[in-house]
Parts: sequence; C-alpha cells; structure tokens
Amino acid sequence: MIYDDLASDPQAFVGAIASFVGLDNLTIPQSQLKRVFSTERMTRPRSYFVTRTATVFADWCKSRRLDHLVASVRDSALIKLFLGGGESLPHLPPETLQSLADLFRPEVESLESHLGRNLEAWRSGRVPHQQQASAPKYAAAHIPGTECPTP
Repeated sequence: MIYDDLASDPQAFVGAIASFVGLDNLTIPQSQLKRVFSTERMTRPRSYFVTRTATVFADWCKSRRLDHLVASVRDSALIKLFLGGGESLPHLPPETLQSLADLFRPEVESLESHLGRNLEAWRSGRVPHQQQASAPKYAAAHIPGTECPTP
C-alpha cells in the first residue's frame, strides 16, 4: 500500500490495514477525512528574517531545556507572527517534476517490480491532483546565500 491509495480511497486503505492486522473493518467518520499536514494552505513567511530569528531563538531555548517556552509559543497565536502569512507556496513547474521523475525513474521501476504495481504517474512526472501552474520566484531568492541551483 502506498500514499496514493490513501489519497484516492481512505476508507479502503484503512479497511485493508485493519483486515491485515486482524481487526474488524473500521469505518472512518466523514469528519476524519480532511487532509492533515497538507501544504495546500501553507504560505511563505511574511518575513524571512523574523522567521529565521525565531527559529534560531527556539533552537537556543531548546538547547537550554526551555522546551516548555517553545511549546507555549508554538501552541499560541504568536506562532502566526513567525510562520506563514505571506504568499501561497507555488506549485512545482512541470519541468521540475519531469526532471525529478527522470532522476528517480530507476528506483520507481524497481519499486514497481517489488510491489507488482503500475506507478506510471510517478514515472511520468505528472501530478494529477495539483494544478500545473508556473511557479513564481521564491521569496528567499532575493536573500544572498539562499539561492537554489536550477537543474
């Protein structure tokens, strides 16, 4: 079973796992079918400097066993000051997806043979559930030392 199975039919995915471990079929309530930890609603930071400073400060606090302070900020509305609030994250451009598909093709083909499944979408570089929009430049591209090499 792979993530694609979970994304396409969560109830069947959970049912197959429950059956495998010897449980009666579990029914997923509609309220549990939403995406969790998805990047669809994530945004860039409002300010790279503020986000970076907060991250360094959080690491400093953790190194001094002040995890409770970090957790209290993380669980409060203050976290919105440090993370997100900027532009939406862009979709990967089709050229990048194709480049990644080409790079990982040998591994995907090996996985296909091990699983006995067709993973054509992985080999082709197509992402059916996302729009293929062109990606604007990343916010950090204007900050020296944060440039990403282009393939």
